[in-house]
Amino acid sequence: MNWSSFFLCLLPVVHGASSRLSSYCEELVDLYSYTSSSDLDFGQDSDSQNSIVNLALAFDVSIEPNATVTQATIQFRASASGSDSITVRIYGEANLKPSSFGSSITIANVTSRIKTNTYVDWKMPSWTAGDVLSAQRSPDLSPILQELVLQPQWTSATTKVVFIVKRVQDTGVRSASTSTLPELTYLSTTPATGIAVAATSWSEQELSDNTPYLDSNDIELPRDPDYGEQVVGLLFSNISIPARARILYAYIQFTCSETSQTIVNLTISAQSSASPNIFYSTYADVSSRPLVSTSVWWAPNSWLEVGKSAMPEQSANLAPVLQDVIGLPTWDVTGHSIVVVIQRSGSDTGTGSRWARNSYTGAMPVLHIFYTSEFTTSSVSSSPSPSPIAGLKDYVVSSFAEELDGAVYKTSTDLELTFDEGTQVDQVFALRFNGIQTPVRSRFKSSYVQFTSIDPDAGAVTVRIWAEARAAPPAFTSDSFNYTYDVTSRPRTKTFVDWKIDPWLKIMQSSQAQRTPDISSILNELLWQSSWQSGNDIVLIFGRAPSDNTNNTRNAYSGEGFAPVLHVDFVYTAVSLTELTSPTWSEENCNHVPDLVSTDLEFPRDYDYTCDQSVGLRFASFPFVPSQNILRAFVQFQCDEISYSDVTLRIRGQKSSNPSLFSTNSRDLTGRTKTTEFVDWSPEAWSVENARDLYHQTPDISLILREIMSQPGWASGRPVVLIFERSPLSSSLYPNSSRWAESGSEGGAPSLNVVVEVASSFSFSSSNSRTPSQTPSNSPTRSVSPSRQLSPSTSLSPSPSQEKKKGGGGKSNAGVAAGVSVGVIAAAAIGLLVFCRCRGRSAGKRTRIDAESTYL
Repeated sequence: MNWSSFFLCLLPVVHGASSRLSSYCEELVDLYSYTSSSDLDFGQDSDSQNSIVNLALAFDVSIEPNATVTQATIQFRASASGSDSITVRIYGEANLKPSSFGSSITIANVTSRIKTNTYVDWKMPSWTAGDVLSAQRSPDLSPILQELVLQPQWTSATTKVVFIVKRVQDTGVRSASTSTLPELTYLSTTPATGIAVAATSWSEQELSDNTPYLDSNDIELPRDPDYGEQVVGLLFSNISIPARARILYAYIQFTCSETSQTIVNLTISAQSSASPNIFYSTYADVSSRPLVSTSVWWAPNSWLEVGKSAMPEQSANLAPVLQDVIGLPTWDVTGHSIVVVIQRSGSDTGTGSRWARNSYTGAMPVLHIFYTSEFTTSSVSSSPSPSPIAGLKDYVVSSFAEELDGAVYKTSTDLELTFDEGTQVDQVFALRFNGIQTPVRSRFKSSYVQFTSIDPDAGAVTVRIWAEARAAPPAFTSDSFNYTYDVTSRPRTKTFVDWKIDPWLKIMQSSQAQRTPDISSILNELLWQSSWQSGNDIVLIFGRAPSDNTNNTRNAYSGEGFAPVLHVDFVYTAVSLTELTSPTWSEENCNHVPDLVSTDLEFPRDYDYTCDQSVGLRFASFPFVPSQNILRAFVQFQCDEISYSDVTLRIRGQKSSNPSLFSTNSRDLTGRTKTTEFVDWSPEAWSVENARDLYHQTPDISLILREIMSQPGWASGRPVVLIFERSPLSSSLYPNSSRWAESGSEGGAPSLNVVVEVASSFSFSSSNSRTPSQTPSNSPTRSVSPSRQLSPSTSLSPSPSQEKKKGGGGKSNAGVAAGVSVGVIAAAAIGLLVFCRCRGRSAGKRTRIDAESTYL
């Protein structure tokens, strides 16, 4: 092994666990509750079809206090098929000792429970009865668990956590089985957080006429019953947080001064200053302060008890806001002050309010901040250590291009998403962000683009977002009426995200409504390319989604101090990129005769037989097990012949834990049992012979591989077979369309590339509380998805529950854990932060591991 440099590494220990549903409650529209049922209904009761259902699901959870929760999902089994559109919202119960659900006649057993400020929306895909796939897996619920785990009262003992589910959009229904209990799987890291606590040193309430008020005996959020609306400023002093820290969670703890149950929606931001002035009795002293670009929305729970200071009296998560403050150039580790500004949200036209105590009544609001320290390295060799890079950063757009009917413009003052009202045509536009600093093979945890609105607009519109599929995207062409098609001609990532944009209700608004969904899946496709280097530019492409047939639009600023901002948050994690090479292949023509020696691979048209064929690739040794977290996988081809016509291919795997060698027997390939999972691939035009780049890569096929690994008898090192055929979705306009790739007989063989997260130490436990009548099924489950296109909600978590359901008893894979624990033990003995870089090579497989992490 050739070591180019050597560093010692110490990575946070990763803990994995799962818990079966311990109890549940369904509450119908009449507020009556039911705690025993043959199924769990999402949206509405599947029997009555017109009674809205609210769900509460209880699980027993064991997580260390102040730990970072990195992943949490609930796996359901579909008890009925459903395809109607439905979106549900999932909260946690804001109570660390939630009451039991009691009898079935309890009134308002779900809706009476206080909810967390944090929630996750789940646009539920179609379900097929009996499926236990990723379509039946919730989105990542770790933000909800994180809010609970960081409460001062949280203990390491097993704690009951209740998730509350309610429908927020559409009228569909989904039904999950209770005979196979839903399972919560979660990952957390050993507590490695810093905690900063600061009480309010000063508060100021500015009335609607901009008159300041410094000596109130309480804090009205935001309406004073005598003087009307106001803006509230809270000054917190002596906050010492490292300048490059990553804030995990933050909140203000208030104490109830007067009870209130009225609905109120608040917006919270902070002054853009590391050393803000104290409050003075000067005109507009609060509202005139410049704010950071980020704000959070807070809809407080009811405050029901005077003097109470608990989770219902906590603000929403302020981490995005405070991250902007400590990211200011003047912030350093010494004690600083932060001014938080609270006012009524622009969408709230009511008069609701909350009343909190302040210093005059002996209970000042307290700011709680949980963070991880900056990333640093300690070299123990003569080689230089890598530059420290923060895990959270904002990039302002550096240039943009709008394309209308092929003409490209670069100087517009606004960006239309996506209908240009001046020309009355849709446009596609691209945003360039320069110098994205990330460690190679790290992982984007969350990313979004923040826009600022120019005009209010509430019409329904859905935008599709891609990235340009090049590690070094070229500059945009100059303004021209020559039809260059400089945006639409750029190659796009296989991964995309659809953004159903909320109404924009105010001008110059930069809030959650103007923020894209998480686009990490798009950026990770670029990040995990072998050609990626820290400092590369990224180009994002925006166009109307195919599902949107309206002319509705949104108008955002392109610059003038309100330019779009790309917010990225990546995880310091060890990630390996394994390239499996030298596969064997088989082409089975329409007469079912296999060819094992062809010099090229026709996908799927064989012109010798003037009909379609099936193509199989067999990789002899797939070195992974189900407990490993496969983040992405794709096949890389090399172009053999040029082809432009549209074609769509369907990729499946052979559903076998030990597939046989290819043979020349009739139907040897097409007679093999295929996976339920498949991926449709519409390759870009292949225009350069011998090219081997992003144009020639399949979409992510990790779900197919997970299904293969879930088969009984699977073991690391077993073969994997992939099968390519024409998709039913392929255009009928081009029945002879195809792509021609090198088979490898003359070089340029396909390779299977697998990106896997490597935990430094992985432990897995299970707490399966259930009532005697609730017995889980022993049938194996698969961590795969029936969705036919990439989705931003697709879970990337490892699936240790698969080992348990196949008789593994919930144990971790000892071989995987042992392989990385040695380095952790050695590093722990020395007590240093480590950066490891290993390079290995073996026949048919190339592996590179880059590990960058923080030890606190």
